[in-house]
Amino acid sequence: MLFTVVAVVMISAVMILLVKKYSPEYALVVSIVAGGTVLIFLVVALKEILGSIADIFDKSGLDKGVFKLVLKALGLCYLSEFASDVCRDFGQTSLAAKVELAGKISIIALTFPLIGQILTAVTELIG
Repeated sequence: MLFTVVAVVMISAVMILLVKKYSPEYALVVSIVAGGTVLIFLVVALKEILGSIADIFDKSGLDKGVFKLVLKALGLCYLSEFASDVCRDFGQTSLAAKVELAGKISIIALTFPLIGQILTAVTELIG
């Protein structure tokens, strides 16, 4: 899988350099398509690993809701990073920072119920 990703990235980089001279907007399209292709390869590889991680969570005795929450948060991290990188490719560093902030706030909103449960458990243990 790594060799495939490296090959896609290297070919895309050469294509971007060649196309950028004549049409910068098409170079951006090639960059986005290459990024999406690599992301698809990584999701397929991650799908195989998730089965093993799920087995570990089952053996640990942790609630499956926590596992789902961790996966959703991880997905939000990768999605916001990918979107911010695309914004940076467009030269929009300000928008990239906003996307990253939105990703962080989304993760906080997603995990807020879990944070509340943890605080309740800590409060019960203390008092």
